[in-house]
Amino acid sequence: MVDAVSMKTIARILPLALAAVLAGMAVSGGTQNQADGTLSGAHVTLTDVAKRASEYLGSELCFTMQIESQPPEWNPYVTRFGTDDYRAVIAWGDEQDLWQQADYENPAAMLFVRHSSPLEPALDTAQRYARFEATGVVRQVLLGRPWIELTALHPLRQQFTNGSMIHAARGMELVAAEHFELAAQSFERALASDLPERARHELERLRDESLRHVPPPIDPAKKKRTSTPRIGGSDSPKEG
Repeated sequence: MVDAVSMKTIARILPLALAAVLAGMAVSGGTQNQADGTLSGAHVTLTDVAKRASEYLGSELCFTMQIESQPPEWNPYVTRFGTDDYRAVIAWGDEQDLWQQADYENPAAMLFVRHSSPLEPALDTAQRYARFEATGVVRQVLLGRPWIELTALHPLRQQFTNGSMIHAARGMELVAAEHFELAAQSFERALASDLPERARHELERLRDESLRHVPPPIDPAKKKRTSTPRIGGSDSPKEG
């Protein structure tokens, strides 16, 4: 049995051991691009960077992002991105379908802006779903995840709103329940906002696909011709 003194010793050693392991797994790209420069300035998607982080290490990349949140605190581990020096942004990639639960619950990356940099004012007023054309450098890769420092931000006008997101997500729920007419109505309400072009096209497709599942209205004239005569009424046969 481990005594109390041993347990205290283990408790002190474990965090140090973990930090050492993380330090060994953390790879830094410094401040320069990769030697061959083939990825420098490339326009990419955040989800692709997240999947192939080590391939983008040290590269300056352009991408479109949508803000999920700006956490006031986070664990920098052994990276340079401490809370005293940087501001954090959790973001979805512009290619993610936020009306799909799997995409909504899995932002692509965490990015960082140095405090007092010219980029900070743009983030001060940015709410959830705010879209930016961004430039950033993959400074480090830790446990397979990219740690990206933003170097440029350009706000984009077209974005989701809370209302449009609610209607789009509701439309997906109604499709799953096979309430296609109501689903089409929800997608149409979502489309009332000034949405990003790619998202608009996809929601229009979902709306039109839902409408194709709605049965055509019954023709009143046809219904009258095929109706069953009332018993005992004027249309019933007379006894001879």
